Amino acid sequence: MKIWPAILPQFVRRSDWELEALRPRISFEPDEGNPIERRNGSVDIDDQTCSVYLKKEPVDQVAVFRSFVDNDLEGGVQEFLFRDPLSGQQTICKIMGDRPYRIQPVSGVEFVATFQLRTTNL
Repeated sequence: MKIWPAILPQFVRRSDWELEALRPRISFEPDEGNPIERRNGSVDIDDQTCSVYLKKEPVDQVAVFRSFVDNDLEGGVQEFLFRDPLSGQQTICKIMGDRPYRIQPVSGVEFVATFQLRTTNL
């Protein structure tokens, strides 16, 4: 399994980090009474909006980030280990969406990369 590169920031920016919990349910219609609901599985799935600062100097972190997502993760479809922003523990993640990341300039040598992560906790 691929691992988030050590040359990239190991913690996401807290200022724009968001988490949305996904807990699928199944609903049954009984012969009488209210519908019966239960969880569909025992896996906790969290969708997170994450961003990291990237610098062009002394190492081009933008190029490293893009190469990791585009080549190592095959455009974001492969899972990888990343430090979970809540627990700080390594967890299995996958970058979500047809547009796996957005990079915006902050200054001449600093950028912010934003991406959607899906983490799975057993």
